[in-house]
Amino acid sequence: MNVADYISDCDPRVQPIMYALREAIANAHPQIQESIKYKLPFYTYHGLLFFLNPRKDYVEMGFCNGAFLHDERGIFKALDRAYIRHLHVYNIEDAFKDSTRELIQQAILYNEVKKKKK
Repeated sequence: MNVADYISDCDPRVQPIMYALREAIANAHPQIQESIKYKLPFYTYHGLLFFLNPRKDYVEMGFCNGAFLHDERGIFKALDRAYIRHLHVYNIEDAFKDSTRELIQQAILYNEVKKKKK
């Protein structure tokens, strides 16, 4: 199963949000790869970046190294986890907000820097 098939099988209430996040991620960097891992859409670039977890009326965007990102606006959820932080995306507009794009870019940069240090 690919990500497009996965999204088409999701609840119609969250499909537009899933498509919007997929577009926002694809526009963030041309080398980001998407695949299904652990039964969810995952995005990678020099390691794991994000996953999309559809919920009843929102999509949980999991930042795999979210604990290392600067969340100046305080929008991350799941602060009790070691590394992962969640962003709850309730509509299409949220997927394209500056705050969402900034966190996506930070995650990409974090993985690039981490790879260079190795």
